[in-house]
Parts: sequence; C-alpha cells; structure tokens
Amino acid sequence: MTYRKNKLIISKNMTSYKQLYRMHLLILIANITLQVQLTIIVHKSIIKITQSLVIILTLVQVRKKVLKKIIIYKEMITILVQFLQNFKKMKKTKDLNNFQKINQQEKMKTKMSLKKIQKTIKKNKFKTYKTINKIKMIQMILNNKTNQIKQRDQKIKKIVLKNSKCIVIFKMKIVNTITNF
Repeated sequence: MTYRKNKLIISKNMTSYKQLYRMHLLILIANITLQVQLTIIVHKSIIKITQSLVIILTLVQVRKKVLKKIIIYKEMITILVQFLQNFKKMKKTKDLNNFQKINQQEKMKTKMSLKKIQKTIKKNKFKTYKTINKIKMIQMILNNKTNQIKQRDQKIKKIVLKNSKCIVIFKMKIVNTITNF
C-alpha cells in the first residue's frame, strides 16, 4: 500500500514539475520576444532620429553659407550707398563751379562724362535693388527652412514620446504577465 501511495505522490510531483518547467519556458520565450520587439522599435527610432539630425545639420550648414553671402551683399550695398553719397557731394562742391568757367568744349566733355556716370549710377542702383530683392528672397527661404526644421523637431519629439510610451506599455504588460503567472 505504501509503495502505491509513494508512487502516486511521485507521479503527481513529476507532472507539477513538468508544468512548472513548461510555464517557465513560456515566460522565457515571451520575455525574449518582447525584448526583440523592443530592440527593433528602439533601433527604428534611433535611425529616424539620426536621419533627422543629419537633415538638420545640413540645413544649418546651408544657412551659415547663405548668411555669409548676405553679409557680403550688405557690405557691397553700403559701399555703393557711400559712393553715391560722395558723388552727390562732389556735384555740389566748388569743382563743378570751376568747370563752368572752362570753355564750351570742356563743358561738352564734362556733360558727356556726367551722362556716362549717371548711366552707371542708374545701372548700379538697379543692381542694388536686385541684390536687395535677392537678399529678401534668401531671408524668406531661410525663414521657411527654419519653420520646416521646427516642424521636424516636433515630429521627432512626438516619435520619441510614442516610443517611450510603447516601452512603458510593454514593461507593464511584462510585469502583468509575470504577476499573473
């Protein structure tokens, strides 16, 4: 009788050990699959973040180059403005009065030279207006680029928040499954 009782107890214990072993294996497999899924999600988010950072860095470099060109154009414009102001002052000085005393031929020569200078001034004014318009266009483009960068930053923040929420949810699921077993 005792042998049969012992044999029943041993067989019951063996089945419970097998069930525990199977449960342990299932928990390990679930844990490994969750870790693999988490690493895939993290790797995808890291790739997206690095791509957006590369785009941001290239835009910053382009913006620096454009700003350098804008500074050069502004310096050229100030030099042209100074030249025009000096030329107007030259007209009002005594040198023009001295030219009026010279004979008719020299007057004609000075008139011709003044017409040429006025033409060049008009051309230069037109060029300065063009450069000012180009500078305004570049500023508009830069503003658009900065707005795009801000929008991308917001998208990146949203992605990071979603990924962090997913990680927290997965952790909670793992804790719940472990506590339920």
